[in-house]
Amino acid sequence: MPLVKRQIEPVFVSRGRLDKRVKNELEGTAVNTLAGVIRQLSSLSKHSENLFSELSSECSAYAHRFTIMRNRVERLTVRVKSLKVTDDQGKSKVTPPRRKEACRKIFT
Repeated sequence: MPLVKRQIEPVFVSRGRLDKRVKNELEGTAVNTLAGVIRQLSSLSKHSENLFSELSSECSAYAHRFTIMRNRVERLTVRVKSLKVTDDQGKSKVTPPRRKEACRKIFT
């Protein structure tokens, strides 16, 4: 069962007692219902603002992570291009660096 993170209030917009001073019961009920709907819209507005601010912060975090990854890929691309050498027959081949040095340079 999922946990409720946000709940729109009031749930029941038409429930409530009419004031005894109200002469027209239908009009009083309509006004109370309209007031409840306005309260629901206010609650919905607050939750939507909260939701979009959370979404914005998550997107900013992802953008930061993607920037870090792009920089890392660019460094690795330069590193791989610098590893190209030719063998005895003039063919191009890549010589892998020693493992410790490669890991140290990649993760720094």
